[in-house]
Amino acid sequence: MTAKLLSVLIHLQRHGIPAVSFKGPTLSEFLYGDLTLRSFADIDILVHPEDALKAVRLIEKQGYSASVLLNDPQLKAYMENEYSIELFAKHGEGPIELHWELEGRYTAHPLTLDLFQERLEQKVLTGKKVYQLPPEELLLYLCIHGSKDGWNSLESILSLAALIARRPDLDWGHVFHLAKIIRCQRMLLLGLFLAKDIFHSRLPGFICRKIETDCKIQQLAEKIFKYIFNRDSHRSNSFAQSDFSYFHLCIRDSFTEKVRHIIRLIFQPSRQEWRYFSLPSSLAFFHFILRPIRLMWNYGPSRF
Repeated sequence: MTAKLLSVLIHLQRHGIPAVSFKGPTLSEFLYGDLTLRSFADIDILVHPEDALKAVRLIEKQGYSASVLLNDPQLKAYMENEYSIELFAKHGEGPIELHWELEGRYTAHPLTLDLFQERLEQKVLTGKKVYQLPPEELLLYLCIHGSKDGWNSLESILSLAALIARRPDLDWGHVFHLAKIIRCQRMLLLGLFLAKDIFHSRLPGFICRKIETDCKIQQLAEKIFKYIFNRDSHRSNSFAQSDFSYFHLCIRDSFTEKVRHIIRLIFQPSRQEWRYFSLPSSLAFFHFILRPIRLMWNYGPSRF
């Protein structure tokens, strides 16, 4: 998978597309100095939104097929409301998830490559130079992604603690400035609390005070601890399994953000709408109507 990642990155760059590896083997090598110490099932690559369509077609020419089969106008319409697309290899290798936003549907404001391209860092992965997210954006991404998954694995917290330990020069002011823009300060504080409580990460005093003043942080952390450390728990029954769960509402910064999160979940089209209803690009706006209908059909009371 690491060889495939490098091959795809080089292929994209040869065609003038800046591409960043931000998880998988790149993250493992950066955090632990050994790409075998962190498991990964797919390859995550970030490109500019304006390069995403061309990048999909280039990856398809390397033997991959997109999970949603769309023509160019449809794919452009799809990209307006989604933040990534999966591409699967014909021979069963690990899939590639191509991103043009980092967790775009989960947060109020998109985190795109143009916001931090000038601050990208170069790392060496098996002898090849690759680009990686700046540590501040990477830290924020880990907190958002961990919250999205309900911090359902101990390694997700360890990754955050390892990043804090490796980069004592973190610009915490920039981290909180970004979190305020994206409106994910509680997600950030929750992740930092978990890293501090379990792995004794050293945090600046002002962050510890922010954590102490948010009474929800401790309550959410207790749910996470109970899930991670309860050997009798069934991993498939995570308290944060559904995006509509109480947990995903609690980690929002304000009541307004809770409402916005619910509205996005109900009405904003996802890849599932394109799988169920492959409309012409000129009719793509109907997905905003079809999504709540599909949700009611799949998850409404009549289906239980």
